[in-house]
Amino acid sequence: MKKAALALLIIFIISLSSCSVSPSADELCDKLSVSLSEAQSLSVTAQVRADHGERVYDFLLRYEKSGSSASVTILEPDCVSGITARIAEDGVTLIYDGAEIYTGYLTDSGLSPAAVLPLAVSAWENGLLTSARLEGGWLITEHYISEDVSLVSRFDAETLVPAEAELFSAGYRCIDAVFEDFVM
Repeated sequence: MKKAALALLIIFIISLSSCSVSPSADELCDKLSVSLSEAQSLSVTAQVRADHGERVYDFLLRYEKSGSSASVTILEPDCVSGITARIAEDGVTLIYDGAEIYTGYLTDSGLSPAAVLPLAVSAWENGLLTSARLEGGWLITEHYISEDVSLVSRFDAETLVPAEAELFSAGYRCIDAVFEDFVM
């Protein structure tokens, strides 16, 4: 009887300790949100593919945020490298040196490839989370952007560094982003 009670007590203690070791997907999302909102600055570089169905555009973009101002800079392709959109409280300023880029709108709401990185960071920080799950060492989240637009992201579950994000419009994947660099 004493051995059975002792075995039961040991099993109970082990189950309690195992529960406290692994945070849930929701806890990880909360931790990511707090980290982003407390960050003084942020730099993200990603390979971004914009799929218009008949046309596909590939970019290497860098998003940098400091305080209330931010910028998105095109690093590749070379023909438009250096074009920068500065985002501040008073609006957006496009900076370029003799070059213009127009890829068209990807959604009815006018979403462009340059908007995906600021949009993703904003969603991760304080967006409407519709689902979160842990799968094979990854945290996979889905955020509501608008009635027909959603963002699905994959993070390393230990470091919470983003690996990939996909933007869907009306069920169609229109933007893929593969993150190369993420510094807070």
